[in-house]
Amino acid sequence: ALSKLCEGISDDGSKRLVAALVFGCQQGVSWDDRTAFLKSGTIHILSVSGLHVAMVAALFAIALRVLPFRLRHLLIPLLTLLYALTTGMQAPSFRAFAMLAAWSFLRAALLSTNAMNSTLLAACLLLAWSPAQMLDSGFQYSFLCVLFLLGSAELFRDWRSCACERRRWTPVSFSHPLSRFKEKSLEWLWLSVASCLVAWLASCGLSLLYQGLGVPYSIPTNMVLIPITWCIFVTFALQGLFFWVPGFMAFSGFFMEFFLRAMNAVCHFFADSGGGHAPMPPAWRVAWFLGLLA
Repeated sequence: ALSKLCEGISDDGSKRLVAALVFGCQQGVSWDDRTAFLKSGTIHILSVSGLHVAMVAALFAIALRVLPFRLRHLLIPLLTLLYALTTGMQAPSFRAFAMLAAWSFLRAALLSTNAMNSTLLAACLLLAWSPAQMLDSGFQYSFLCVLFLLGSAELFRDWRSCACERRRWTPVSFSHPLSRFKEKSLEWLWLSVASCLVAWLASCGLSLLYQGLGVPYSIPTNMVLIPITWCIFVTFALQGLFFWVPGFMAFSGFFMEFFLRAMNAVCHFFADSGGGHAPMPPAWRVAWFLGLLA
């Protein structure tokens, strides 16, 4: 699959980045590039985790929209499992898959539960299987970020609802399409900034505690990189569908290489702008900070 995916890419550095980004094979990534991803707060992109599993699951969800609700939510985790297995089913991808599977199977069973409960159920199942994971930094990163994002989602929806209140009372015929597009764009921008801010706040204490690393430019870097990563995975999905079309791999490889170079350039730019080693706080101070944040 990796060989086919890189068929239309000529640059060796881009091929190594594809291997790390899509399949979690980081062995070929240069130390300079790895440092840039680390200092820009985007090293998680090179480790197949929640971001990758969620994007693949979203692509399957879009492709399976024609199927009945229950069947669709049974197939999404099973198909996503195939992707997770191709990455070696490393711990981050396994945790992300556990969260996705718990949420999907509960929806397939028509059990009304919120995403917070599904996430906590996945955490309980993983800890029942291996209690020692509680001390693993990756486990703490994964569930802390997701729980804080879910916990703040309702508040953000309320704020967005207040900001868009006038639009609800305005008939569509009196609303200009450009105005609606502008409001929708600002709404998505607000949600993107808020989500990246919460994820950064939830993870910065752990980054200082375990790595002594401060990444002040993590928020703008992730905001720029997530759309680029999405384009890469969409291109990856299209290659899987149309690899048999003559010339398609070379055509899509051009776009894939463009997105990869853009990703690398963004990471190096923000890594050179600031960030790096910072004082490591004691564990009690990190716990106190997270409690106040909650």
